[in-house]
This record gives sequence, structure tokens and C-alpha cells, in this order.
Amino acid sequence: YILSRHIYQPAAVMYSKKFTDSLPADLQKVILADPHAEAKRGRAAVRQLEDELLETIGAMGKEVVTLTDDQQKSFRQAVRAKTHAAFLQDHPEMQDTYAAIKAKKKELRGQ
Repeated sequence: YILSRHIYQPAAVMYSKKFTDSLPADLQKVILADPHAEAKRGRAAVRQLEDELLETIGAMGKEVVTLTDDQQKSFRQAVRAKTHAAFLQDHPEMQDTYAAIKAKKKELRGQ
């Protein structure tokens, strides 16, 4: 098992306006709270599972190989374009969304 740490698995939580409006004000505040803080909390919770998951993989008889920073960078560079192209080929309806996300990431990173 190669632990490349090259994947990012985004998630979205969405509520219909009808549902949100049906809640009392205190619960609306809970579900519409700070999304950035919630994202950080969620990532931290997932990362806390890593050691346990790696132990389970090892217990299944698999060797866990962790890539160095340079190996991770090389891996990302080698697979990113091909992987994204394959995804978009399978999901052409996502072209516009993909382009918008890529543009926003570039903006946020100041590139």
C-alpha cells in the first residue's frame, strides 16, 4: 500500500431552502455556522483515523510504504493531468464545474 497523500476528497453539505427555513433560528445558526471552521474540523477528524487505518492495512498483511516529499511531488506531476483528463472524459458534464474550481483554486493561491 503506497501512502502517497496525493488525493483530496472534497465534500459538500447542502440543504434546501425549504428545509433551512423550516428550522428554528437557533438550529439554522448551527447548520449555517462557519463553513471554514467546519471544514478544518472535518479534516482533522479524518486525519485522526489515519494511524488506525494504516494499522488495519498492515494487519491485513500489506506493507505500507510512505513516499518522501520528492516522491510525492513526482507522483502528483506524473498522474495529475492523465487522471483529470480521464475523469473529464467519463464526465463531460463536469467540464464547466471543473474549470471554475480550477480557476478559483488558482485565485486563492494567488497564482
